[in-house]
Amino acid sequence: MRLPRRRFLHLAAVAIGSLAAPGLASAQAYPTRPIQVIVPFAGGSASDVVMRILLDRMAKSIGQPFVVDNRPGAGGNIGTSAATKATPDGYTLVMGSTGPLAANRTLYRNLGYSPDSVRLQGIDA
Repeated sequence: MRLPRRRFLHLAAVAIGSLAAPGLASAQAYPTRPIQVIVPFAGGSASDVVMRILLDRMAKSIGQPFVVDNRPGAGGNIGTSAATKATPDGYTLVMGSTGPLAANRTLYRNLGYSPDSVRLQGIDA
């Protein structure tokens, strides 16, 4: 028996949806506590100021505060390295930029982390 393409796509969508449903039912509310954001640049720098403005808007929209942790040094490598070593629970974020994630690969022998291991997410505040 041959299924028409449209029917096959409908069945595939239902199958995928049913696989995802148990995960949705057991999902917990996020966030339930403050979120730490590591800014790998000095406090008062342009990167820090812009990040704080974005985080203020985000805190209002999600109802949880963001705690900024400035960890400057080595072109952003120190803060980015600290973030890659944090527990991957979604409560530690890092402000990424082209320095620590791209350019520093050619500038430093040992970054202290693998740029490929950093999961990139965009923010829209």
